[in-house]
Amino acid sequence: LLARGEAAVALSPAQVVEALEGVAWHAHRGGAPPWGGAAGPPAGLSEEEVETPVEAVPRAALRDAALTERQRRLVEALAEPCTLDEAVRASGLTAGEARAELTLLEVQGVVVREGEQLRSRLTRRR
Repeated sequence: LLARGEAAVALSPAQVVEALEGVAWHAHRGGAPPWGGAAGPPAGLSEEEVETPVEAVPRAALRDAALTERQRRLVEALAEPCTLDEAVRASGLTAGEARAELTLLEVQGVVVREGEQLRSRLTRRR
């Protein structure tokens, strides 16, 4: 992977953050990622579902999205905007599990932060 340019060696945590920030920015903006691959919506979602306001995305999108069980629990917990602590309690995950899964969901564009609040882009607000 290193020889083909598909991986890199990180010498510090800052280099890891820097590399992930670029990927997250491109995923959020819909542009081509820095490695030249195709950018697009998270697996299992159409471009329309990613760009549609939360209120208009059908609940079937959650069921059909390629999410792990932990991610599904978090997305359900984030049907209404809430804090990280509230999402942890509602999902039944540990704080570490929730943080790890939320990081992935944010990079994929499934979860967004609004100040101290998190919300899912896949479930309807009630």
